[in-house]
Amino acid sequence: DSLPTINAGAMAMRPDAPHWERWRLFLEDGYRRQQAYGRAMFLLDQFALNRAVHLDRLPFLPLPTRCNWLCHMALPAWDPATRTLRDPLPPHERLGIVHVCDHTKYAPMPVPGVDGVTRRMWLTWPPRPGEEEPG
Repeated sequence: DSLPTINAGAMAMRPDAPHWERWRLFLEDGYRRQQAYGRAMFLLDQFALNRAVHLDRLPFLPLPTRCNWLCHMALPAWDPATRTLRDPLPPHERLGIVHVCDHTKYAPMPVPGVDGVTRRMWLTWPPRPGEEEPG
């Protein structure tokens, strides 16, 4: 089976959800392995969460991508009329959480506009010093 990757960067769970305890156990296991092998595991928290949910078959509800837009997977679109970031595909729905990650946080990106104009802009907020907010 192909299982979706659950992003630990934006999520919500009830305080009494069994996911917390299973996640904690897998995190502790990961930290023990790091100490034993002397190497840091990149994205250990996310790996532990996915391991807990998928191995234990815990329920989860994947949300639409606009609820946690991963900019390194696809750049968002800029709407100059509303000054908001949007899904780059029509009907250009407004994005909820914009997850600036990987290479997209280190330099201005060529962001397509819903008006057909591409602008080089920072996706971080506020824009980096010396950079203007897109117009």
